[in-house]
Amino acid sequence: MTYATPADIAVLLGFSFTPEQNQQAQGFLDDAEWQITNRVPDLAEKIAAGKISAASVQRVEIRAVRRTMLKPDGKDNE
Repeated sequence: MTYATPADIAVLLGFSFTPEQNQQAQGFLDDAEWQITNRVPDLAEKIAAGKISAASVQRVEIRAVRRTMLKPDGKDNE
């Protein structure tokens, strides 16, 4: 389960996603969630205990996917 949705990313970017972009965004969110839970395996428990806020995790996921969608090759400058 991701804490962010493709709609959250679309709002940040300021446009609506096509069905294909929506699917791509969800895939990127799933990847981001996997990376986060690899670093913090007990993430859900920490959120439930109030040690980490779900909103913070959501922001991290949104920003990671936004960055990936805007710069898929990972380059800042050519």
